[in-house]
Amino acid sequence: AMENYIPANPMEMNSQELIKVFTEQMNQINYPQIKSILQDKINTIRSAARQIEELRKLGVVLMDKKKQGVFA
Repeated sequence: AMENYIPANPMEMNSQELIKVFTEQMNQINYPQIKSILQDKINTIRSAARQIEELRKLGVVLMDKKKQGVFA
């Protein structure tokens, strides 16, 4: 059976919450290939959060109030 490794509400989670979910999942899985995929997701989230923070510092990013916490 296939399992879903994407949270049910990812758009409502900030980057740290997403990283926590994926890290918890990764620590419970014994399949190296799936662990690698989850680690790639974690790395992508961290990279995106850093890039968005850099853009915020430059005053480039305008946040949608409904999605304000997504990469905060």
